[in-house]
Amino acid sequence: ILGVMAFQMVKRGDIFGEYYHSRKEKEKLPGTKLLAIIERKLLKIIFGMAKKKESYNSGKFMKCESQYNIAA
Repeated sequence: ILGVMAFQMVKRGDIFGEYYHSRKEKEKLPGTKLLAIIERKLLKIIFGMAKKKESYNSGKFMKCESQYNIAA
């Protein structure tokens, strides 16, 4: 189920689309490996939302690490 969810979210213009395609072009990773990375990321998001009992907020979850380093 997680794989199907991740596969639907990697289309260009979708939630993980930009992340997926930029890593695929820059790092030349195979699609199956990238999907596994996105599945783990998605599972962490779902677990965090369930633990904190909050709804999805793309601004919170889709920040890159460099933006966190600048804010810190």
